[in-house]
Amino acid sequence: MLEEPKIIAVHGGPGLSSEYLTPLEEQFSNRYNFIKYTQGEYLDITSLNDLSTELEGIIGSDDSNTILFAHSFGSIIALNHFRMYQPKKIKYIFNSWVYDASWSEMFYKKNFQLISSCKSTTFKETMYYYGSLYFEDSSLAKNVFDKLKFNEEISKIQQELNELNFKEELKLISDRTVSISSSDEEIVPFNYIQDICSKCNIKNYFIQSKSHFSFLEKPEEFNKIFSNILKELLC
Repeated sequence: MLEEPKIIAVHGGPGLSSEYLTPLEEQFSNRYNFIKYTQGEYLDITSLNDLSTELEGIIGSDDSNTILFAHSFGSIIALNHFRMYQPKKIKYIFNSWVYDASWSEMFYKKNFQLISSCKSTTFKETMYYYGSLYFEDSSLAKNVFDKLKFNEEISKIQQELNELNFKEELKLISDRTVSISSSDEEIVPFNYIQDICSKCNIKNYFIQSKSHFSFLEKPEEFNKIFSNILKELLC
């Protein structure tokens, strides 16, 4: 396995697992040390700080030439890790990402009817019910979710987001952070991401897509952008 450069992929959720990042791993592991971090794999997790502590163990003592690729909720773990440990060298790629609780207000307001009709009692059932919001292709949604492990306990950490805001952290790492977003997705509004990128001077690439998982639905376009960002950050 190549030692450098290192990409640590932080999946979304909370409560999902890293299986859905496998296509990215297959695409880039021949050029980079690509590490998929599955939340709760090494520590008993009861809080966001636990997740960031676990991530610190994955990163190790040498964070030079390291990129954190964080998808969706994974950005919260990465930003909280920065708040806790203040790494000086790590660079960041955030994809369809969040940084405070205001995105959920937009999401619930826009999708109130679907959410109010959801009778699911577990996190896994809820994800399947909302599948059409996460993917344009419903068959792809089922295929992805069928391969995932679901952690009901870790999913409860979502409740902590109501009190979190990482705008100040983003200002501190803006010169080593790049964003990739979908133009028309249902989960994280494009304007929500574009607004913070404008305020913090973060470069935001966008893909014409309704999918929260653009690297699965439009892999060629995503991988081309991702490759260019890696060259930019590692030069």
